[in-house]
Amino acid sequence: MATGKYAFGMCDICGRKFPLHELRTQWNGLKACSVDFDIKHSQLEPKKRTTDNIAVEGVRPDRDADGDYTDEVQLSTVITMHFGNDGLP
Repeated sequence: MATGKYAFGMCDICGRKFPLHELRTQWNGLKACSVDFDIKHSQLEPKKRTTDNIAVEGVRPDRDADGDYTDEVQLSTVITMHFGNDGLP
């Protein structure tokens, strides 16, 4: 790339000739003069996803039709264990 006070460049937007130090690089890589220079719009940036970190205190399971917290499907999977005198299975 040319440097120095005699270096010229073309604006990629309007096509006019400018001193190279007056051209600015846009967000999309184009060289633009001060009149045609455009900053990146905020809507082009994806929003950062945030999670809901609020914990609900005192949560209990929903009651079923009987009014208690048990479910027939859950009761069918319960395993009964018999303990001896020492309390170990």
